[in-house]
Amino acid sequence: MFGRRKLSKHLLPWHEEIAPRLADIPLFDGLKPRAFEDITPHIEWITLPGGRTLMHEGEIGDALYLVATGALGVLVSDEDGRQEILTKITAGGTVGEMSLITDEPRSATLVALRDTELFRIEEDPFNDLKKKHPQIIENLLGVVARRLAETTRREDTVHKVKNFCIIPAAASVPCTDLVNQIEEELKRRGSAAYLCRDEQRTESSDWFRRIEKNHDFVLYHAHPRADAWTRLCLRQADRIFLLIGKTAQSHKSRLTQLLMNRYRNQVELVFLQRDEAEMPQTRKRWLDEFKSRHHHHVRIGNKRDIQRLTRHITGDAVGLVLGGGGARGFAHLGVIRALREKGIHFDMLGGTSMGAIVAAGLGCEWKDDELEERMREAFVKMDPLNDYTVPRIALIRGRKVTALLKETFGDRSIEDLWRHYFCVSSDLTAGKTAVHRRGELWRALRASVAIPGILPPVARNGHVLVDGAVMNNFPADIMAEFGRGPIIGIDVEGNHTVTAERNTAEESNWRTMDALKPTDPGIINVLMRAGTVNSEAQSKQSRQHVDIYFVPPVDNIGIRDWTAFDQAIEAGYEHAQGVIERVPGLFEF
Repeated sequence: MFGRRKLSKHLLPWHEEIAPRLADIPLFDGLKPRAFEDITPHIEWITLPGGRTLMHEGEIGDALYLVATGALGVLVSDEDGRQEILTKITAGGTVGEMSLITDEPRSATLVALRDTELFRIEEDPFNDLKKKHPQIIENLLGVVARRLAETTRREDTVHKVKNFCIIPAAASVPCTDLVNQIEEELKRRGSAAYLCRDEQRTESSDWFRRIEKNHDFVLYHAHPRADAWTRLCLRQADRIFLLIGKTAQSHKSRLTQLLMNRYRNQVELVFLQRDEAEMPQTRKRWLDEFKSRHHHHVRIGNKRDIQRLTRHITGDAVGLVLGGGGARGFAHLGVIRALREKGIHFDMLGGTSMGAIVAAGLGCEWKDDELEERMREAFVKMDPLNDYTVPRIALIRGRKVTALLKETFGDRSIEDLWRHYFCVSSDLTAGKTAVHRRGELWRALRASVAIPGILPPVARNGHVLVDGAVMNNFPADIMAEFGRGPIIGIDVEGNHTVTAERNTAEESNWRTMDALKPTDPGIINVLMRAGTVNSEAQSKQSRQHVDIYFVPPVDNIGIRDWTAFDQAIEAGYEHAQGVIERVPGLFEF
C-alpha cells in the first residue's frame, strides 16, 4: 500500500479552505457543498516528492488518487524494457479509477514529474460515497470517457511542458548566456518566470503553485551539484535539460547518478558545441548511460540552435516526414525550397528510402543548392542502380549504392546530426518496422533503400533489413510518438501502380524481351511495386498524424527516372507554393 512507502501523509479535518480545492476537481463537479462534509473525513493528503513513484505497473489498485497540485507522468515499457512517458496527469486529474472499476492490475507506472500533492480515497469509502452521491458515478464515467478520447486525438499526443530545469553537468560548463537566451525566447512565446536563487527553496508549495499558475513557463536554473536548491529544482521540473560542455565531464558524478537513478525519464542531454563547428560531436557514453530518446546539439552563439532548443522545450518543434518513392522523391527538394523561402524551420526529421536520404541532407544542414547538387551528382550522374549481377540475392550488386552513401555522408553517425533524425527499414526477421535513431548514418540509409529483389538486404545483429517502404513508406506515426509539436508531411508515392498498354505473353524469354515497350512493366518496376504495395494501408493511417500534408503531382515520373530530376523538383516547388497561397495562415503554429 502507498502509505508504507514512508511518504508524508496527513489526515485532513473538515475546514472551509479545502472545499474549493475539491470542488475544482472534475470528479466532484456539481456536488452540493454539504456533500463535501461526507467526503473530507475519508481523504488523505499525500505529498509526493518529484521523481518518486506513486504506483507500479501490475500492482493491484486499492485507492483513488486526485491530483491537487503538480503533475504525474504515466510511464509504459517499450519492447526493450525502457520506460517512456506516455502522457501526464496535471492538477484536477484522477488516477486509479480504472483499477477500481475493472479490478484489473495497474496498467502503467506513475511517477511524480515534480513535487505533487494528492488526495487519496481508499476503495471501500469511495464505493460508499458513490452510493450516497450518484453524481460521482456520472462524473467518473465522464472522466473515463474523456481519457479514452484523448488517447485517439492527434493534438493530445503533443506533450506540452510548463516547468523545466536547466542544469550544467559541471561547474566548468558555460551556461549563463544560454539560459538568458532561452529566457528571452520563452518571453516571446508568453510569460516566463526565471527561478535561480537559492533562497527561494524555503518558499512554500503554495508559493510555487502560484508562480506556475501565473506564468506560461517556469524556468529553474539549478546548480552543477546535488545540493538542496538543485534537488528542489529537479522535483519541480516536468523536463530536465542537462548541459554537457565541450570538454570532458564525468558522467559518474553524484549529480549525474542522482539524475539517472530518480529522473532518467525526464532528462534530455544538451551537448554544447563550438560556435564554428560544422558537424557536432556527441559524447556517446552519456547517451549510453542515460538512454535518452532526445538529445540536442547547441552552439551557444548560434541563435537558430537556441530557438530550436526552445521549441523542443515548449512543445512547438516542427517535425518533417518524407516518404519514399524513388526518383519521385526529388519533389521533396522543391517542397523544402518553398517552405524554407516561407521561413519554415525543421526541428525533427524522419523518412523512408529516398525520403530518408533527403532528410539526412537536411540534418547535415546543407543549404538548398548544396542539397540539390549532391542529389544530382549521386543519382542523375551516377545512377546507383545499374551495377547488375547474377540475381542470387538481388538484381543489383549494391556496391555503387553503398559507395555513394559513404561518399555523400562520410563517417557521420545519426546522433551527430544537428537535428533529431530517424529513418526506417523493414525487419524481415522480426516482421516489423525498424527505426534507426543511432549508429552509422550511411548504413541506416543503405537498409532503408534496400528494395527486396533489387538491392541486397542489410544484416544487423542477426536480423535481415530491407527497404522501409515494405512496411512503412510514410512514417508520420513514428514522428507523432515523440509528441514534440506539429508535423509536416511530404508524400511522393502517388498513384504508384504498375500498368501495361497491351497483353503480353505470361512468360519471360528472349523474344518477349525484344518485344517489350517502355510502357510495359519491366522487372525492376514489378519488383519495386511488389516490394512496397503492402505499406499503403500503413501510409494512409500515418497521414492522420500530419498537420500539413503535401502530395506533389509526380505520377508521371517513373520511380527510376533519374533524368526527371529538375521536373520533379519543379513539380514539388509549384505544388507547395500553390498550397501556401490557397491556405493563408497555414503555418501559424
